[in-house]
Formats: sequence, structure tokens, C-alpha cells
Amino acid sequence: MVHMPEMFSGNLIANGGMQRVQVTKKELAQYELKKNDLLFARRSIAVEGSGKCVLVGELQEPVTFESSVLRIRINEDLADPVFVFYFIESPTGRRQMFRITRQLTISGITGEDLKKYLLPLPPIGEQKKISQILNLWDNWIGSFQKLIIKKKEVKKGLMQKLLCGLSRLKEFKGERWRTHRLGELFTERVEIGRTDLPLVAITGQNGVVPRDSLTKRDSSSEDKSKYLRITPGDIGYNTMRMWQGVAGLSQIEGIVSPAYTILIPSKQIDGQFAAYLFKTAPMIHKFHRNSQGLVDDTLSLKYHNFARIHVTIPAVPEQKRVAAVLNTCDEEIKLLEKQLEALKEQKRGLMQKLLTGEVRVKI
Repeated sequence: MVHMPEMFSGNLIANGGMQRVQVTKKELAQYELKKNDLLFARRSIAVEGSGKCVLVGELQEPVTFESSVLRIRINEDLADPVFVFYFIESPTGRRQMFRITRQLTISGITGEDLKKYLLPLPPIGEQKKISQILNLWDNWIGSFQKLIIKKKEVKKGLMQKLLCGLSRLKEFKGERWRTHRLGELFTERVEIGRTDLPLVAITGQNGVVPRDSLTKRDSSSEDKSKYLRITPGDIGYNTMRMWQGVAGLSQIEGIVSPAYTILIPSKQIDGQFAAYLFKTAPMIHKFHRNSQGLVDDTLSLKYHNFARIHVTIPAVPEQKRVAAVLNTCDEEIKLLEKQLEALKEQKRGLMQKLLTGEVRVKI
């Protein structure tokens, strides 16, 4: 008689993420993870990504790992696993890991490779104290990240209600919205030959920005005589990506690639209101429906197709008030993001000082 192995339900950690699996009792005993285990990616698409470290937290159910993941279990009498994790993730620790992993073959990092890794360890009590300090910073960072997500959700809800007329500001209730073709609200700016102006880019996330502020490689043409002028108050959009909402209101003057379309708002439309409106799901759906092309990668929304789209909008005073409400949301989010970056920078500085012994902690 053959006895079927007892099966346990759990999650499997792999290089590509987590998936639900069934494992035997023997596999569970051999590969089950425990709190404070350190996991390393043996390899990644880029060799520099090998050695990426994760600290296992509290587990609510059995979790195992596969061969693409390397597990290290720390002797907690000698070292605090949280301290070790923070050191590995510090700038000094990452540089050392890079020096190890850049020597690797396609097989990826091994336990023998990690034996070359040098850890500067203070007494165990000091390690734990340092871990507590850095964990406090992580908690603050996590709180700011959650608050930013919440603020963005609030803004998204306001956009859906205020830009689509589902909710009205009390001073404008009762005033009728009117339907227009976009061609009535915008004219196309086609001005070329301004090679004296700086190059700008139109992004989906940050709108119109100086091109040299982006880290992405500049692939623009050397001959910019056909590039289009954009001025403050204009709206520019990516002709091939308008169906993804890649558009923005310009605060600067410059030139952009002919792959963009430049719009001049009329007196019937507030530019800031329009920039927010173009990010809403109903408008993006209209842009997609009116773009021409066989597949998404070839879709193009030229001005003549853009101009025939219909929108229903309030009068300009209400447009300006709606835009001001949404702009206040953006300013709050930007302020929180600056505070978040400041906390991250403080944490990086603390890691550098505390994890290398430059500054000692009293127990």
C-alpha cells in the first residue's frame, strides 16, 4: 500500500512573487520560513539585482520558498536579524553586496558567496537599540506613505464628482452645464522654428517639465527646427498616448517634439480645469475611442479627431473654483511627499552613522 503524503496549504515565495501551493509535511519541515529569516534573490534579470534582501516578518500561515530564493537564518545570540537586514540595505551594505554579486555567473548568489560578506557588529544590546531607532523611522515613513495614498484617493474621488457634475460646490448649485465640442474650446498651436527656446517634455505624472530634469536618455532629434512652441497656459498632449492621459498644463515656455499636440484654451475653458478633466476616466475613454490605429501602440489622436469630441462643462467661474479645490489637494500631496523624502533622507543618514559605528548608541 502506498501512503499519500500529508499535504499542507500555504504560500510559496519565488523570485517572481508569492503564489498559493500545496506542500508535503517533509517539504514544510525543510523549506518553511520563520520570523526573522533573511531571504536573498539568487539572481535577477540584471545581475546587480541579485542579493536583494527581505526580512521575514510575522507569518499567519505556513510559507515556504523555492530554489530561486536563498534563505539565511541568523544566530540570534550573536547578531540581531533586524540589525543585519538594515546593514545589508544601507548604502555601505549595498555596495559590498554589489561587489560580491557582480562577480556571479548566471547561476546566481550562493551561501558560499554570502560568507564573503563582512558585518561590523557592535554588542548585541547595541544592535537591538539601533534596530529600534531605525524601525521607528520606518514606522514614520510608513505612516506618511499611507497618508499620501489616502490623500490621493480623496483627490481622485473629488475629481470624479466635481469634474463630471456628480457633486456641485454650493455656490454654483442650480447653474446649468453646457455641452461643447473640444474644437470650440481649444485651437491648435502650430509654431515652429523657435530653436532659441529650451526643450521641454510632457509627462503623464508631472505634466510639462524641462527636458533636462528627466533622467531618461534624450532621444530628441538634433534638428529642432520643426519642434513645436508651447507657452504658459497652453495644454500639451502626447498624440500617441492621449488615450493614457499623457497631457499637462504648461507653466513654462519651450519647444516639444512634433509627436505632441499643443492646445490654446479659449475664454470658455479654464486651462487648469481642462488639465484635470483630461485625467478623468470618462475623458480618457473618449480619447481612446476617437484615436485612430489598429492596436494600442499605434493609436493616434490628431487635433481634428480631438476637436470633434463633446464635453459637458460648467461656466468658467465654477471651473476656476473646482480647479482651485483640486489644486489645494495637489499642494497638500506635494508637501507630504517632500516631508516623506526628508524622513527617508534622515533615515539614510542615520543608517550610515549608526550601522558603521561612526556614532555609537548608549545602552
